[in-house]
Amino acid sequence: MIVASPLNIEAEWRFFVVNREIVGCSEYRRGGRPSSDGSVPHVAIDLAADLALRWSPADVYCLDLADSGDRVGVVEANCFNASRFYSAVIERVLRAVNAYVLSPQ
Repeated sequence: MIVASPLNIEAEWRFFVVNREIVGCSEYRRGGRPSSDGSVPHVAIDLAADLALRWSPADVYCLDLADSGDRVGVVEANCFNASRFYSAVIERVLRAVNAYVLSPQ
């Protein structure tokens, strides 16, 4: 459990991670409303890539990050099977997952 003061979340992004590599991403909320039109800023992409190299709950998963004013942080890590793609390039994500599943472990 984490106890903290609530923060306003300005935007949220989903990252698809396969074998510690970011293979796709998408915005999914902005200003408290669904949004898949916004671009994902480099600061969020860099943080997601760094986090994926440091720790992964699974070989294939989703990582959600959020912008809260002057900082970007982790919202949650999700299982891949139940995660929505939003506006990520689905073909690229599925090709990476497929290649991973078919590769010798």
